[in-house]
Amino acid sequence: GTRAAEQLIVQGIFTAFRGTFPAAKAALRGLSDRLDICFPASQLHVVFNKQGIRKRTDMEFDEFVTMLFAIGAVGILLDKTERYYKAHFQYTFDTPLSAAEDEDWLCFHPLFTRYLHVRSLHRLRSGGSLVTYPYGSDPADQDYRISLGYSPRRGRS
Repeated sequence: GTRAAEQLIVQGIFTAFRGTFPAAKAALRGLSDRLDICFPASQLHVVFNKQGIRKRTDMEFDEFVTMLFAIGAVGILLDKTERYYKAHFQYTFDTPLSAAEDEDWLCFHPLFTRYLHVRSLHRLRSGGSLVTYPYGSDPADQDYRISLGYSPRRGRS
């Protein structure tokens, strides 16, 4: 049931962003089984080039990364526990995320993990790869963004 729901949600995300990023599905297909669940941002650029994603989608690398953040496919690694990679995802902020290619690590959102790692998921998990926890997505938690200098607007419902 979970796998079917994940597939349905991912397809819904592609549909919702079709107007803004019509090549999203094709672009992500180029990442399939090519990266770990959490990986250096610089490695994303290498895979982008090797897989010919620009030629396939007509997207420049910066546009590609913007798309990955916007659709929630990747987030920026914040922390790691024994069980999880904790990552910030753009959908928890009202401003775009950006990653420093030489410094940051990126993580795939759990919804996109199975979609992109169909053949490699067992190998990755056996090798010690963790599940990504979308930090700040638990409605019972305090608004962690305040500690980052974010000031939520008052009066929104």
